[in-house]
Amino acid sequence: MKHHYVKNNKGFTLMEVMVAVSIFTIIVTVGIVALLTINDTYKKSQIERQTVDTISFVLEGMSRSLRTAKSWDKINIIPDSIEFTDQSGQVIIYSFDSDPNGFGYIQRDENGSIIRLTTESLDIQDMRFNFSGDPASIQSYLQIQIRGIMKTGRQESPFSIQTGISKRALDF
Repeated sequence: MKHHYVKNNKGFTLMEVMVAVSIFTIIVTVGIVALLTINDTYKKSQIERQTVDTISFVLEGMSRSLRTAKSWDKINIIPDSIEFTDQSGQVIIYSFDSDPNGFGYIQRDENGSIIRLTTESLDIQDMRFNFSGDPASIQSYLQIQIRGIMKTGRQESPFSIQTGISKRALDF
């Protein structure tokens, strides 16, 4: 009497399981690294966007108050600051300053009350004001130029931004 042994082929060998687990581990590792990279890039872009929004907000505020200044022929410009009287009669000074560590920032001085306008993520290196035309004429034009470094964690990106302002008569 012969015994016929039937080979049972159900299931996986140990080698097949190890190969499948290794491939799965590699795929999951690559996926996690990609996800962490995307998250890091997103955070950096959010910080950069906030920084750009900050400098844009500062420039818009400066532009608005300068555009409607009481008198452009009485604006006092030093290369990194500007002094003028706003429409309500307040003396306003926008200036570039730096702290003891050499970190530059923009500040607004309104009758002795100083407000720092830029955040620590912006290291302002230079701010310039340039007039073209006669300040007493309606056709005068003021240009503001700001240069600095945007800091996002360990990454630094230089920036340069400028805006132009033309005189606007007050609506009374």
